[in-house]
Amino acid sequence: MTAAATAEKIGWIREAAGDRFDELEINTLPISGPAVITNSPHVFIGTVKDLTRKRVELRERFGISSFLILDLDTLAPVAEELAGH
Repeated sequence: MTAAATAEKIGWIREAAGDRFDELEINTLPISGPAVITNSPHVFIGTVKDLTRKRVELRERFGISSFLILDLDTLAPVAEELAGH
């Protein structure tokens, strides 16, 4: 669940996909709630502003472009903030 582990896994995918990497949809399951590893790409804890920034950073850093959201009520404000980006 760490950022370092995610970077390693994305590296494997990027290497295997080669020129096709940009065509892939990379997905993660963000968790909203208490967690020990707050900088993990898989943990979403913080303000709407923090989570919006994290979402953008995950796309830029890892190419993660899709998020499976189980708690829509909690993360709806983040989606609204990102609308149009």
